[in-house]
Amino acid sequence: GFNYFLVQLTDDRTGLPHFRIFDDVEFLLRPERRVIDVRSAARTGYYDFGVNRQRVEALRAALLAAQDSP
Repeated sequence: GFNYFLVQLTDDRTGLPHFRIFDDVEFLLRPERRVIDVRSAARTGYYDFGVNRQRVEALRAALLAAQDSP
């Protein structure tokens, strides 16, 4: 089966209409360990103002909430 996913996102965090930032989010599913490895990174540049970390933490919170719901 498929256990690796690459999602490409665009972000308008600059506020400039024609300058978008492209990010890659990678997921590696490890069902035997009940783990999902996640990597989120900007394609260019060195600093993302914490956007990628916020994205991963929001995903983690959503997955934990879904796990706890009936």
